This record gives sequence, C-alpha cells and structure tokens, in this order.
Amino acid sequence: MLEELSGVLQFSFLQRSFSTCPPLIGYSHGYSQGHPRENDRNCELFKEALTDELAELTQRGLSGVVLSASWLGRASSESHLSLAEKGLRNTVDLLLEHGLRVVVVAPTPVFSVPMTDCLARRTVASCSTYQRRLEKRREAILSVMHDIAEEEPGVRVVDFHAQLCPGGKCHSLLGDTVVYRDEHHLTTRAARELSPYARNDIEWLL
Repeated sequence: MLEELSGVLQFSFLQRSFSTCPPLIGYSHGYSQGHPRENDRNCELFKEALTDELAELTQRGLSGVVLSASWLGRASSESHLSLAEKGLRNTVDLLLEHGLRVVVVAPTPVFSVPMTDCLARRTVASCSTYQRRLEKRREAILSVMHDIAEEEPGVRVVDFHAQLCPGGKCHSLLGDTVVYRDEHHLTTRAARELSPYARNDIEWLL
C-alpha cells in the first residue's frame, strides 16, 4: 500500500518490522506469567532500538508513522486487550512526543483457514464464510484505536473493512483479486488495490 502511494504522492518511507512483534511498547504476544519467551525478548530489544532511533529520524525529516500489526495475535482475553491498549497508548504517546503524526491500520478480518488453500480446493462462495467469533476480537481492539484517535488529533485510524467486507460479508476474492495469502494477511495485489482508500490519511502524514 505504501509503495503504491509513495509513487503517487512522491514520498519516501522506511519500514521497520519484526515477526510476531506488534508495535506495542511494554507488550508482546507471548508473555506468560511475566516471563517473555525468546521471541518476546528479541521483540522488546527491537522496539528499544526503534525508540532510540526516533530522534535521529525526526531530525532527518520524518513527519509521520504508520502502525500496522496483528494487534492481539492469538490472545483475545480482556487481560490481553487491556495490555494491548496500554501498549498502543505508550507507543502513540512516544510518537506524539516527537512531533509525529500517527496512522493506525485497523486489523483485517480473520478466517479460520488459509484462503489460498481454500480457493484451491473449494468454491469461492464457500471460502467467504467469515468467522463471526473472530470479529468480536477485531471489534474490541478497533474500539480502543478509535478511542485514542478521538482523544488525540495527531492520530487517525485507517480501516478497510468496508472494502473487504461489502454488505457485511467478507470475501476471499474481490473481482479477480485473491484478497488473503493465509487466514488474514493481505496479498500484495490486494494491498495495492486498497491504497486509494488510505490516500487522504497517508497524505495527512506528510
């Protein structure tokens, strides 16, 4: 999405990502009784390095940040939601303190099986059976995101739900575009095709 828009709006961007490591300061997916697993230790080190890098990046002209992740991972309990909310607020506060604008990308729908596998074996209609129970988890963290955006004028939320789920039904195929490469990650083509719906908010970051 950003690559597509960078050509249209003439901006450059830097990506920083770490597998299974949401940009939530003080929270990682794998915490268990206060003791993070190895990936979580590395995740925290990664976020510390990014925190240290922020001042330099802003001096070099960084004006805004896009935050995107599988926000709750496998966790859906109220305790994990509370920790994720605190982590997101910590991250947003840090970015705002550096004078940056923030766009938070809402979570995409989550299916129970990989959509590419499903489409290879079944009909398109049968591969558009969205899991409502998983939507409740999406709605919970989305509510947190909108609360933060309402409180902070320097924060916006980009949500592609209307495009991915027209009429309330989430599809594995839109036109001739395969939307997901697994249960919830968008394909490159789908991300590019969704870019016009984020243009105004990304332009606001610049």
